[in-house]
Amino acid sequence: MVSVVIANSLHLEVVRGLIEAGKHVLCEKPLSDTLASARKMADLAREAFSVVRIGLTYRRQLPPGHALAGPPVPQR
Repeated sequence: MVSVVIANSLHLEVVRGLIEAGKHVLCEKPLSDTLASARKMADLAREAFSVVRIGLTYRRQLPPGHALAGPPVPQR
C-alpha cells in the first residue's frame, strides 16, 4: 500500500499511476477537489480490483477524545 500525501489537486494523477502499477492506495483526505475526479479514482480502483482508502493523519496535537499513551518525551 502506498500513502499519497500531496496537494489535493494532484491526487487523481498520482492515484491513477499507482493503480495502473498494481498498488493499493491510502490517500490523505480530502480524496479530491472535485466530485468528478473522486468518481474517476473510484472507477479506476473498481476496474483494477485495487483498494483505495481515504486516510487522516493528525500531526500537531491530539484532537478531543484522544489520550496520550504516556508522558511526553522530554526535549533536549
